[in-house]
Amino acid sequence: RQSTERQILKEACEMIDTGNLAGDARRAIVLACEKWHAGVIGIVASRIVDRYCRPTVLISLENGQGQGSARSIRHFQMHQALAECSDHLEAFGGHAMAAGLRIRSERIGSFTERFVDLANRTLTCKDLEPSLRLDAEVGLNDLPDALVNELQRLQPFGMGNPKPKFASGMLQLAGEPRVVGKTGQHIQFALSDGRITRKAIAFNQKDSLQPLLDHRRCRVAFEPILDTYNGRTSVKFQVIDMAFPE
Repeated sequence: RQSTERQILKEACEMIDTGNLAGDARRAIVLACEKWHAGVIGIVASRIVDRYCRPTVLISLENGQGQGSARSIRHFQMHQALAECSDHLEAFGGHAMAAGLRIRSERIGSFTERFVDLANRTLTCKDLEPSLRLDAEVGLNDLPDALVNELQRLQPFGMGNPKPKFASGMLQLAGEPRVVGKTGQHIQFALSDGRITRKAIAFNQKDSLQPLLDHRRCRVAFEPILDTYNGRTSVKFQVIDMAFPE
């Protein structure tokens, strides 16, 4: 399933980049393909939103019928947008940030034109700037195991109850980072403030490896998790983003 997801993401990004489908004149993305698996296009749509910061609709086609998954950004109400395009759709449902739809293949062109035009009229350039909402800036000593365990009790997390996210101050790389994962797409490393060291994992951020090695210092946005290894539990950072010294 993960290899299928990676392949669809690769193909979708190639379509976007070669077709300039995420330029200033296109503030939404609609892509369709016959070989895409309908069961994973929702996950891929979320990845594309993260990468291009645009409302995204991915459509899996089979025998002239399309099944689509839509994901949005904070300033674009997806369900309302699909309602305004409903004359091009067989069916749709969802909420402000995510939706599903059915569409006939011959209507995809007209739907895309309407949907992108709606996004162009609704969204400003500022709306398309990536942003990350963080709860607080914390020191390494501010998140002991007991507190992180208490944060886990806030589950289930979701739209109305997002996972707690924090920012660190400038930290020093402790030891050498290493790439992990089947294709080396993740980075595993440790960060220190001179007194405390925390392990960290950055998923799908291999592009940050070289800057991390060059600077050996960074600030991170992260979600704290509890990691158990050899019977010992400790706080670990699941890194969302990194910022390096200028």
